Amino acid sequence: MSSYQALTNPFFVLAPMDDVTDTVFRQIVASTAPPDLFFTEFVNVDGLMSPGRAKLLKKLRFVASEKTLVAQLWGLRPENFRAVAEQIADGTIARELGLPAGCNYVGVDLNMGCPAKSEVQNGACSALIKLENRELANDIIEATREGLAGRLPLSVKTRLGFSEVDMSWFEFLLAKGLDMLTVHGRTRKEMSKVPAHWDLIGQVSKLRSRIAPQTLLVGNGDVINRPHGEALAKQYGLDGIMIGRGIFQDPYAFAAESPWEHKTKPERMALYRRQTELFAQTWQNRERNIKTLNRFCKVYINGFDGASALRTALMFADNTQQILELLDNSKRARPLASFKLTEYDGAMSDAIKAVVFDSDGTLLDTHEFVFEGFKTVLRRHGLEHLANDQYIRQRLGKPVPETYQQILAGHNSDLSIEALAAEQDTVQDGLVGRIKPYAHAEDILRRWKTAGVKLCLFTSGNQRMIKRNFAGAHLPDPYELFDAIITADDDIARKPEPDAVLELLSRVAVDPANAVVVGDHAFDMIAAKRAQVGLKVGMLHGFGTAHELLTGGADFLADDLASLERLIKFAAH
Repeated sequence: MSSYQALTNPFFVLAPMDDVTDTVFRQIVASTAPPDLFFTEFVNVDGLMSPGRAKLLKKLRFVASEKTLVAQLWGLRPENFRAVAEQIADGTIARELGLPAGCNYVGVDLNMGCPAKSEVQNGACSALIKLENRELANDIIEATREGLAGRLPLSVKTRLGFSEVDMSWFEFLLAKGLDMLTVHGRTRKEMSKVPAHWDLIGQVSKLRSRIAPQTLLVGNGDVINRPHGEALAKQYGLDGIMIGRGIFQDPYAFAAESPWEHKTKPERMALYRRQTELFAQTWQNRERNIKTLNRFCKVYINGFDGASALRTALMFADNTQQILELLDNSKRARPLASFKLTEYDGAMSDAIKAVVFDSDGTLLDTHEFVFEGFKTVLRRHGLEHLANDQYIRQRLGKPVPETYQQILAGHNSDLSIEALAAEQDTVQDGLVGRIKPYAHAEDILRRWKTAGVKLCLFTSGNQRMIKRNFAGAHLPDPYELFDAIITADDDIARKPEPDAVLELLSRVAVDPANAVVVGDHAFDMIAAKRAQVGLKVGMLHGFGTAHELLTGGADFLADDLASLERLIKFAAH
């Protein structure tokens, strides 16, 4: 009898997902709200029986506390299925992975549903659904059963059909006497582009009752959480429910009542920190690419102010140490709504008398405008490999010629920096339609002005560029809006030096202690810090990340310009 027969009805399973459900993530899920069964990532038996075995074993890795783990296999050669199944059943692989005696998988599952192009083209996974491949599917099932020799249960995970729904496929599988069958409610052709067909999973359930009532049937596809799964199991007569992508929306998806919606920012970040630390501990020899960890930030970093900017930074972290530093820096971040002049421990003295704004990324949304300008010029000169948003973003913050120097640094090129900058200027003249003002930009500026606060602008662009950009955003001439402006045309040291900030404040006769600097780049914050201004506000909707802004010296972070409304009450009238 299958060891699965002892599972409660309905039981719940975490779906196997390549580069996702490794031992690290499974341990995190187990610490929140564990399912009844876990699946490993799917691993190729032909690779396991080749010289490449060592590299593939990481997909089967687990720890002693994982007591309900099913190994999922795929491949083409029945003899390799037989051999690997035997090594799993007798504990050979578990011992090879360093597990103590008695620790082993609780079952073996055959992947006959993965829709990935490479696997299908080789005739594996969901390609086995095709009528012409049924003999191979049969041989694989029988060979695996022989290897297991009754020591562990055997199951199959599959789809409703290949190009179209095919109930003959389920008649074939159910006749094989499987211990468990998981049905993903889409065909291979449908991939994940349409909602799962639960009514058709219900039809498979009726077939199961007629052909193989002893085979446990599991439904899979678009299940959000346990209550949703329980309702589906009851409606369609299923023994179990498998949850895949639902876990990305809620790490507590298997809980009867999930607390995730009420988890605070520190609690969510703490869970990602735990996974990061476990990842570093588990994959000390870099068996796993850091990118498989980066993308998990989408699970945890959401539902609070500044989450989007923090996710962006986390996605591009190069190692676990950087991720942990980003999380630590974010803990230090304070929203502007918490600002109180009387309690602020910065350099602010008695009131706000001047605000110094950056332009691009702070007042003007120039993302498309800036990136497309650089990429167009680079592509024209055969430098497509440098025309990457992230590569360019890391080199912004200074005048265009200096940015090109940074972009081309370390790359053999005879191109003239001045010529590239001039070409960029011409290209961007044709892109001004892509510039937009951030919401409330003009309104905030005029409200500050009405409050008697001096408005200053410092930018790395030249005078022509700043007038063009404001016009493109349909804002008034900046020389009418601001009391003082410094551009790249002025013979003053550029950011991150403090000279421009100090010069602007000198022109409007305001002491730095009574000024605020608002910018979206670390250079803005560094310049403000060196100028010893009273308050430094980092804007998260621009080019800089929360980590960069905080490292640069930001006192507070703001999601949008409307957040500055909070400060107007502290203006000197």
